[in-house]
Amino acid sequence: MSHIQLRIDPEEKAEAQKVLKSMGLSVSGGIKLFLKEVVKQKKLPFEIVAAQEVIKKEIPRPAPIHTAPAFKPDPKPQTKEELDSPVKTWNPFQQRRIG
Repeated sequence: MSHIQLRIDPEEKAEAQKVLKSMGLSVSGGIKLFLKEVVKQKKLPFEIVAAQEVIKKEIPRPAPIHTAPAFKPDPKPQTKEELDSPVKTWNPFQQRRIG
């Protein structure tokens, strides 16, 4: 047998002793049952929920992410002049005068 030692509020211990005694168990027996259920279920044998104060507290939301504007293709030429005009493209080999 193994030995477990824990610290608990004396009032909580007394209340637990009363409840467990009404079920015909000792504190040690109640703890043994708890640990057996943890092993058997591979989880805590009860659900844990947050206190109401924690639930009511608003969770901070992250700031919205700003995205780049949507890509807009160049408008299609509508007139004959627009269709006949040369396409302006960037030429990396074009010489430029600086200054």
